Amino acid sequence: MKKDEKRAVGIIFIIALILILVLEYSNYNTEKRLKYEREKAEERLELSKLKDSIEIKKG
Repeated sequence: MKKDEKRAVGIIFIIALILILVLEYSNYNTEKRLKYEREKAEERLELSKLKDSIEIKKG
């Protein structure tokens, strides 16, 4: 291989590695955000159930 070809292969390898790391970080952040949103939805559901049970007791 010529010197330029080796350099090009090295650059492509580094770019591919960076892209893989970016995708992994993006997946991690998405998972974290979905978990947070799920927890908030569960909290709202519990509050809604509590509110309904209080209204039924009053009614």
